[in-house]
Amino acid sequence: MATKKGPLETKLKPRYVPRLASQAEQLEVIKAWQREDHEKLTLLCEELGIVEGPSRFYDLSLTLARKLYAGFQQAEPLSKWTDVTRGYLVVEIERLVSETGSVKVAADRLALRPEWKSFLNQTRHGGEGLRVQYQKFKGDRWSSIMRKAFAYHVQQNTLAEWQEDLLEALQKPHPFPYL
Repeated sequence: MATKKGPLETKLKPRYVPRLASQAEQLEVIKAWQREDHEKLTLLCEELGIVEGPSRFYDLSLTLARKLYAGFQQAEPLSKWTDVTRGYLVVEIERLVSETGSVKVAADRLALRPEWKSFLNQTRHGGEGLRVQYQKFKGDRWSSIMRKAFAYHVQQNTLAEWQEDLLEALQKPHPFPYL
């Protein structure tokens, strides 16, 4: 298997300030190092999906800390359900209701899909849990927002993108999914 080659995989050359260089020349060397570091940090942000903004490098430091140190990691959540995942559930059940004519049948079908199984309690009839969540949150503000988002994807003919976003939200449920 070939390894990735690129700026993030290329080690820095040894750095030293020439002793006999003038102060201006030394400053130029240090500025070049700073530019190189900034370019690599920007590439790392892009690699990790951290968007441009005033807190970009703060977000990068938090992302790396969460990956590396237990003290920055969240304990197992009490529930995987978030406003966003509930909104996706409402839209997905309503999509299936248009085919099946029944919320119960739609919930049962969703319960068979691998991406929804981790949201179900280990009961004999997992679709009931999805149906209950649907009934609780079908009138919720986030459900309305997600319906509009889905309608936009239908209009733009980007349902594959909708499905990717849905799978990502279900695999990494987080109260702030865009961090």
